[in-house]
Amino acid sequence: MGSGGKLSFGKLTLIYAGNGRGKTTLTAVLRSLATNSPKVIAQRKRFDTSEEPYALIATSDSKKPIKFKNNIWSMTNSNIMIFDDTFIEENVYSGLTISPHQRQGLHDVILGAEAVQFKNKLDQEIEVVKDYTKEITTLRKALEPNIPDGLSLDRFCSLVHTDDIDQEIILAEQNLKAASASQIISELPQFQTIELPKFGLVSIEALLNESLDTLSVEAVQRVEQHFATLAGDGERWIAEGMSYAPKAGDSNCPCPFCGQDLSGSTLIEHYRSYFSKSYSKLRDRIVSLQDSLERTFGPEFDAQMQRKLRDTLDLQRRWSKFLSIELDPPNADLIFEDCKLALNGIQPILKAKQASPLESISITERDREAITNFEKHVESLEIFNNQVISVNCQIESLKASIASSSVEDLTRKLNLLNATKIRYQPQIAKLCSKYLKMNEEKSKAEQRRDTLRSQLEKYRDEIFPRFGNKVNAVLNRLGAEYVIQKLQPVNLGTGSSSTYGAKIGDTTINFSAKKSESKPSFGTVLSAGDRTTLAFAFFVASVDEIASLENTTVVFDDPVSSLDAGRNLRTAQEIRGLVGRANQVIVLSHNKEFLCNTARHIDKSEIAPVRIKRIENGSDLEGWNLTKESLTEHDARDHMFRQYLKDGTGDKVLIAKSLRNHLESYFRVTCPQHLRPNGSLGGDFLKRCRCLADGDDQILATDRLAELQNILDFGHPFHHGTPPSWKSQSIDDDELRTFVEMTLRFTAP
Repeated sequence: MGSGGKLSFGKLTLIYAGNGRGKTTLTAVLRSLATNSPKVIAQRKRFDTSEEPYALIATSDSKKPIKFKNNIWSMTNSNIMIFDDTFIEENVYSGLTISPHQRQGLHDVILGAEAVQFKNKLDQEIEVVKDYTKEITTLRKALEPNIPDGLSLDRFCSLVHTDDIDQEIILAEQNLKAASASQIISELPQFQTIELPKFGLVSIEALLNESLDTLSVEAVQRVEQHFATLAGDGERWIAEGMSYAPKAGDSNCPCPFCGQDLSGSTLIEHYRSYFSKSYSKLRDRIVSLQDSLERTFGPEFDAQMQRKLRDTLDLQRRWSKFLSIELDPPNADLIFEDCKLALNGIQPILKAKQASPLESISITERDREAITNFEKHVESLEIFNNQVISVNCQIESLKASIASSSVEDLTRKLNLLNATKIRYQPQIAKLCSKYLKMNEEKSKAEQRRDTLRSQLEKYRDEIFPRFGNKVNAVLNRLGAEYVIQKLQPVNLGTGSSSTYGAKIGDTTINFSAKKSESKPSFGTVLSAGDRTTLAFAFFVASVDEIASLENTTVVFDDPVSSLDAGRNLRTAQEIRGLVGRANQVIVLSHNKEFLCNTARHIDKSEIAPVRIKRIENGSDLEGWNLTKESLTEHDARDHMFRQYLKDGTGDKVLIAKSLRNHLESYFRVTCPQHLRPNGSLGGDFLKRCRCLADGDDQILATDRLAELQNILDFGHPFHHGTPPSWKSQSIDDDELRTFVEMTLRFTAP
């Protein structure tokens, strides 16, 4: 930045610049200063320079300028609030939708900085509770395998230690054995059938032969030719890379690998066709089948078969004391061996299909035979399952014939004793003590969390309705044809959020997070200008909530970029209302009319007009003549008249010619009912003044009417065509001065 960097800002600083001159960059510097985020400045670094960003900002409350150098601020200033695209993107909406992230951002905007710190303390306690919960869950998983059935973990950890636990267990077992055998029989379970899953050879072959008919021959040939040039798993590599490539129709098409422009590449279009949604779905189905076969027939399958067989043999041994059991259990080793052969055969085939989803692949006869051999075991298991059904019928008959005897108390006591012995094993005892300690600490954290949440809820119950009313007041002043409704806080598992809707006429619409295709939504109901106005209203309401606004700098970056003229003026009036309340107001815009409207009625001594101008290597700041930009034609003529009276300068013919225009402009504003748009000052208006001169609705007194006629007589030759040469070259200075003074008296406020 050049010499313009030494300009001083005022209570109201107006910065005018065209697009691309640096308004957003200047705003980013202020945002970085407020948030202590060097990344914000780094993102704005010029492409054509190797120099690191550097900034120097002088403030009235700091002896030394604040410096940004080596990616670090010498100090920060959090008393800066900024309305720009970033504020809208983070807290209100993106494009046509309101995301959950923006609802959370708006929630914090409504709370304000101090309450957000309080909310952050609540969030910390929530995280503490989550951490305790995770640790307790880990301990639970470690302890639960050691807990006998029917006993809760909390009860297990709370069992009281007994010194002679082994003797007590022996005594309890002896007492239980003394009970009738009917109790033992009633508790023995029935045998379970064993079901064997199938590979589904027909569906596997159908998937291996599946391709995509929608692909053109040219696309397939070109893509496969390119695959042949790649080493390794080239097709998978390119398929994954296409997720980072630009979408079809994007105007900006850089390659995700090298950054070159892809807009003219025919191969990339073939890739888009080849790696279509149908391609992805086919590939996902192949992966899904692989995962399913691995889960069904992998190592866990053998463990399950072994466990089922072991359970069957154990149960057969126990029941053999009471019944003659005839069961021929399957050979689990043989089943698993055939399963492994079939799985090892089909996995490489599916892997090859995954690598080239569009290629039809056949199953070899050897692999087909392996699958068939495995599924033959299904038939052999039917014999075993029929035996199980028969044996279970015998068991049901036996149980029905025996009267049960209750030994619940004895069993419960023995279970508790066994559980107690397990509970006080050294490693288990250590885990239980930690589990109890974590639960105690979690309970304390939950109490702190609930207390903070209750306090926050109380504050939110107050702030949200008040904030909503302020937003609607701003919307009303801006002339919006809608109001927001049901602005409410929402508690989510991920933190606090907000929700709201809008009332347009008699219709109320809830703004959901997603754009609806069939119902009115945020993106379809509000125009671009309405959406900008809503964001602006949220921002102004948040500014109004600041207790220390007199210490705050408020920045507006192009707040009227999508507003019409009426909304433009009212937005300027809203900003103008902050001047004097805030420590400083900075407005950046490319709209001169908007900046001039903002400055209207503000003491010029408090205004610092600045322009960002283009220089050879970028942009620079310089003073801006706001007074000149703000002048109307009427103001310009008034200035020209007064300058002539002051020092006699100016074009006398132009001054004489402008007298009638100045008077006509004045009377069109002050007497619009008498001087119609198509009427003339020297004709219709004077006639009407004379007609009403003696009545109660008099326009001008007789002496004033005569004075007006004299001014018009003087200016007549100049207003209607070119005056005689002797007239234009010999305008008497005293005469002209007299009529200029008369004109200014007429138009004086």
